[in-house]
Amino acid sequence: GAGRVLDIGCGAGRTTLMVAMARPQADVVALDNFSADYISDHGAPHIMRNMVAAGVDRRVTIEKADMLRLPFERDAFDAAVSSYAIDHLTQPQVRAALVEARRVLRPGGEFLLMVIVPSAWSVVAYSPLILAMFPRSRFWRHALAAAGFDVASEGWSRGARWFLAR
Repeated sequence: GAGRVLDIGCGAGRTTLMVAMARPQADVVALDNFSADYISDHGAPHIMRNMVAAGVDRRVTIEKADMLRLPFERDAFDAAVSSYAIDHLTQPQVRAALVEARRVLRPGGEFLLMVIVPSAWSVVAYSPLILAMFPRSRFWRHALAAAGFDVASEGWSRGARWFLAR
């Protein structure tokens, strides 16, 4: 419930806000390059306005940077989270982003990765194109292992998959 947490690909800051509110002793760094045109109201001013409204702004900082080249030293964070961001990268970029996530986590640090994966639900809800757009769960397990993570647990909900890795 304490320490320093990195939100990789924070987008509009929803996950940043969730972490900051759920962990009142933690400092959270929200990182994004803010280039996604499909996310409305993202960028530092919008995110910080929400953090102020929630009363967590003193514990949140926002960094504009590339998740493929994180601007932090090795072992800089106790935990990290990425929610529906890394899955929008190409497979080589996914591998690079996961290596960077591992690099900035201290030994024993935890990484919560949430991604879209094809499922019967997502094919019906979105389109069969999702089968070609997003990799399967096995890809994520292998990519996390190749980056130096051990998957401690995983689960799914409506076309999404989460992995808790250490």
